[in-house]
Amino acid sequence: MRYLIASLAAACTFAAMAPDAHAQREKYREGRQHWLETLYRQAFPPLSEWRRAPYGRTPEIDYMLGTSACRISGQRDRGARMLNLILYNYALSSENKLRVTSERDRCRAAGQLAVVSPQDRSALQRLVPAGASARGKMYSTRDAVASYPARQLRAIDPAELERRLVPLSEAARVPATLRDIAPVGARIKVIGRYAFVTTAGQTDAQLGTIATILDNYVGFLRSEYGIEPPDYHLTLYLTPDIAGVRRAARDIHGLDVNPVTLGYAFQEDLSTVAMIRGTQAGTLLHELFHLLVRASFGDIPQWLDEGIASLYEVSAFRDGRQVGLPNWRGRVLDIAWEMRPSLESVITSPWFAFDMTGSSSTGFMGPTERVATHLATARYFALYLQEKGALKRVYTAFRERDPFEIDDPASNALALVTQMTEPPEALQHSYDEWLRQAARRDETNAPNTVGKTLPTH
Repeated sequence: MRYLIASLAAACTFAAMAPDAHAQREKYREGRQHWLETLYRQAFPPLSEWRRAPYGRTPEIDYMLGTSACRISGQRDRGARMLNLILYNYALSSENKLRVTSERDRCRAAGQLAVVSPQDRSALQRLVPAGASARGKMYSTRDAVASYPARQLRAIDPAELERRLVPLSEAARVPATLRDIAPVGARIKVIGRYAFVTTAGQTDAQLGTIATILDNYVGFLRSEYGIEPPDYHLTLYLTPDIAGVRRAARDIHGLDVNPVTLGYAFQEDLSTVAMIRGTQAGTLLHELFHLLVRASFGDIPQWLDEGIASLYEVSAFRDGRQVGLPNWRGRVLDIAWEMRPSLESVITSPWFAFDMTGSSSTGFMGPTERVATHLATARYFALYLQEKGALKRVYTAFRERDPFEIDDPASNALALVTQMTEPPEALQHSYDEWLRQAARRDETNAPNTVGKTLPTH
């Protein structure tokens, strides 16, 4: 659903890259060092090149590029645009929202700009708050949804996280690498690019079925969206219940997660944790999208990220394509019909639109019904775009935006969507008419679909 813990050292991002990307890491180090030394004109070219590399789109990079451009003659307007777009594209803590907003406003104002303050320079690694790594999920009950973000209980040494990454060419190392951190009683099974660590009792045949489902899905993400998987094993922790998800989060990633969390993705060690019974792998598909999309589209807007990820949590593989189907989130919209947000508000809202003000110390989200209908709308709008043949075009248009040329992220986002569909009012009307029927269909765990394990309370 959202980023939850603090970003870790850049070395972990380097480790997750394909081998040919390692040669570019010097561009990052060169640009960052120039930026720390307030040599903004020298910092800009290597940072720009790094941003085009795998995993290069991050708040840290965009912040350095934006603040640099603000201090380069003739680039000030472009720098202010980049800083403004950070507020729409990324999950930021309240403190860092203020930091980015303050820099943007100084850039927009008249007069000569001083260098970025030493305090802000030292806070750079904390710019990606609330975690560019782990993402928490929400579960819809019959009437409501409860959720809060995961909270970090302890920091994990970046070297330890890097140690967990095993190249695909070294599969024999996986069991020894994961044995010490695997839950008690877990079974480790490597199938292709997947390192399964299961306490949910799957047989080898069931794990093979899940691996086939995931191979089809990963291949589809590559052909449909240009999303390339890393050259490292993806570690998949499977648990039979929510209590197992919470224990794994605590013991493996140092997180306290929501008591109704079904799964999450943790980028720094390329892993997911999910409640999976049998071969109902829908939560894995959801989390893998969050994990894999960061390689080429780290600045994906929240509504598109959540919409596409949740689209495939209940889906079917047909004629070489992963096809999203109506699911349990439709109940949220059917029950709370009058509370549904407009498409415009979903498309234009920045990350963490529902954070409660005055509660940054706890990190709790705002009114749960509002969050539930917002995320359900993102999912069903992605389903609508899929059925209209527009989802891939919308995704590509957002990915290819020039961050230095967007004056107003909200109006730009709405314009991109409506250019490929209908004007706002006509789009809302068409969607509402379609949704009246779609929201009342639920193919969760229907025959011949990728199912999703849901709590049985």
